[in-house]
Order: sequence, then structure tokens, then C-alpha cells
Amino acid sequence: MLLPSGPGISPNYGQEIFETISEFDQPINAGVAFPFVTTDGLDNYCYNNSGDDWREICDSQWIIGLNQGITTPNALEELLSKSRTDVRLFLPRGEVTEQALRRGPYLHAKVGGFYSESTKDQICLFVTSANATGAAMSSHPKNFEMGSKLSYPDRIGADDIRIFRQWWEEVSSNTVTLTEDLIRDYESVRSNVPTSPPEAEQSDVQRITTSSDAKYMWTETGAMQGQMRYILEIKEELADFFEEKTPSDSYITIEFRGNRESRKLTYHEGHYSPQWRVFLPTNFPAHNEDFYRYKVALFEERFTDNGSRYYRLQIRNRNHTDVESWRQQAIQNGVNDETGGGGDSREYGYW
Repeated sequence: MLLPSGPGISPNYGQEIFETISEFDQPINAGVAFPFVTTDGLDNYCYNNSGDDWREICDSQWIIGLNQGITTPNALEELLSKSRTDVRLFLPRGEVTEQALRRGPYLHAKVGGFYSESTKDQICLFVTSANATGAAMSSHPKNFEMGSKLSYPDRIGADDIRIFRQWWEEVSSNTVTLTEDLIRDYESVRSNVPTSPPEAEQSDVQRITTSSDAKYMWTETGAMQGQMRYILEIKEELADFFEEKTPSDSYITIEFRGNRESRKLTYHEGHYSPQWRVFLPTNFPAHNEDFYRYKVALFEERFTDNGSRYYRLQIRNRNHTDVESWRQQAIQNGVNDETGGGGDSREYGYW
């Protein structure tokens, strides 16, 4: 199977990987290597269309390169946060230094190997020219890339598997286990490297300045509107995040708890005009009038296989650790601000 990508052609590695290993017998192991990773590239590689992360159903070891400082600290933090993921940095000299970011040998392979420990013929390799970056692997890729899925025994044989495992052991011998301290060291060294990442690989290192260019948008929900408190009011700056926005009533597809449904987005002449109202999902057993009130909502722009846009919704309590992560993402890569003032102000951000 070929996995092409390019402007207007979004790859779907997360979906293909999830479908493949879901048919494997447990326990499942994986080994993934990339020279460069950014958060939007990881999203495409790890999540299927329903927002399920294949890293939650298998144990995986990752080897990540730091050449030129293109890999982002945010992406390393995301990988490190996964309980079943062992992350290694490709550091032949054993230390994070400016020299390590500039000189070889370099990790250049982009490959993922997946196998069942209990069923020996359940093995698959995903090999690609694409790095796990937004420019190469996202909902809006800039680069023309090509990948391939190679399954045993149809496309690879026992000798190929033996060669891959020997190669993996050799590469692993040039790695260091990732820790929070190493990420801080990398941030410090990366800031001193004068060479900017090539345009082809830049992604979440670029700051977003308008919500219409953002992939993620978060906001405190406040008191909410409607009899069952499911109507979210947002300022026009945030309403621009939704491509479907029109002067009259429009509809957006929201995915929440695995279900997608069409929901209204409409202009409302309110006290703090101009305002827009987003009618959040209510078709789930846990919904009541307090479900959305005084929480935090994150919208993530996604696309189906046929290119249809939808928005994945996550709801968190205001003191949840995810909220601080969203705040920091917006501060570092986009906009973080608040509406109004005084006791009625609500924090929001996008990136």
C-alpha cells in the first residue's frame, strides 16, 4: 500500500497504523524512528479519524533526531507524556550540545515497525520519505512525500525482519533515554543555534497570529447559555477559527466522545457584541446543565479521508493539567488572551 502526500493530499498514517495493529494479537510492540518531529506531525502519525491513539494499545520505543534543532521541545514533551512510550534521542556523542545539533552522524530514517509478540507472522513496516512534521505529515502538508506499508509475508520476508532488527539495535546503541532535564537542555542549546530550520520542515515553530490559521482553539466556557447550558458564546476573533462561519446561520461538524454531529454556529447580538454562539453536542448520557459550565473547551480542526472538515472537541476542568499544556502551546506558538475584564473575563488561546 502506498501513502502519498502533498499540498491538497493529506496522509493518514494514524488511521492506517491503528487499523493494522488493531488486528494484531496482544501484546504488541512498536519501534519508530524519525529525524524530526513536531506536534502536528505526531498528531497525524499517532491518531486515527476518531481521535484514538495507537500508542495506548501497544508498547512503543521511539528514536528521535535533533539535527539543526528542527524537532520541537513540545513534541518531545508530548511523547514523554505517554505512559507506554519509551523515547530515545539519537545522540552518538551522548550529550545535548550545539555540536550534536550541527554535526553527523545523523539519523535520517523515517520508519515504524509493528509486531505481535505472541503471533510471529503479525508484522508490518511503515516506511516513508516524510518526517513527522506539519510540513510533511499533517492535514495541510506542504511537501510532496511518499510512504509505503509493507506487511509480512506479502511484502517483507524473514531476512528483511532480521536485517531491520539488527539495524534497530545498532541505531539504539547511539541513543540516550529522554528525560525532562534533557528537554530543558535541548531548549537551551536549540535557542543558541543560529541556523533556522529549513522552510520545508518548519511547522509548530512558526507562531500563529490569527485564529483562522490555527489548528487548535481553546476557551473557558463560562456560565454557558440555553436552558440546558450547552450554547457557548465566543468573540468574533475566535469564531474566525471555524471555516464554515457565515453572516447567517451556519453549521459545523463536531466530534465529541467518538460521535460526530452537525451543530449550529450563529451570530448573536449580545451585550458584548459582536458575539457568536456555538451549539455544543448534547446527545450523550452524561449531559446535564452543569456539564459544560465553567469548564475549558478545546477545538481541534481535523479532516476525514475524503477531505471533509470537522472539529474534535475536548472538555476539561479548569485545573486539569491539559489546560496548562494548551495555555503554554498558545503562549509559545500562537495567541493567549482573555475576553472582557473583571469577574466576567474568560481566558482563551489558539495556535
